[in-house]
Amino acid sequence: MPLLRNPAVVVSLVEASERGNRSRGQADGFGLEILARLRDVKSKDNSLTLLHYIVRVYVRQFQKDATLEKAKFPLPEPSDMERAGLVNFNDIAADLVKLHAQLKNCEAKVQRVLEKSDEEHQEPFRQRMTGFLEKAYQEHREQEENLEECRQK
Repeated sequence: MPLLRNPAVVVSLVEASERGNRSRGQADGFGLEILARLRDVKSKDNSLTLLHYIVRVYVRQFQKDATLEKAKFPLPEPSDMERAGLVNFNDIAADLVKLHAQLKNCEAKVQRVLEKSDEEHQEPFRQRMTGFLEKAYQEHREQEENLEECRQK
């Protein structure tokens, strides 16, 4: 994720600014509290802050086709993150178990319909239901894999 490489830009800029200040000595790093003050460090003409500059560098490096106005925020929306934090994996797992049982029930009903109907009346029902069930089982498997992947993270 490009955002994880962005702190390197911040570190190098802050360390470069520290190197120019002889009273502070050599910059070997800095505390995270300085990140909140990036907007306070201004250019000579006060038209640009260090935060603006870091955003411009980020956009130039990782979103080459975007202008500053069209650049995308590299994180999900905060409201989406809040909702994601409320997800209960046990509820989702229980829903997936119920869904699998419903798919099995649907498959059994399709089989009963096919067994009780004449061969000449089975199409296009057989073809459409077979396609539907295959797709449903595939999507169910994908959701189970997604759930396991999310649980591991």
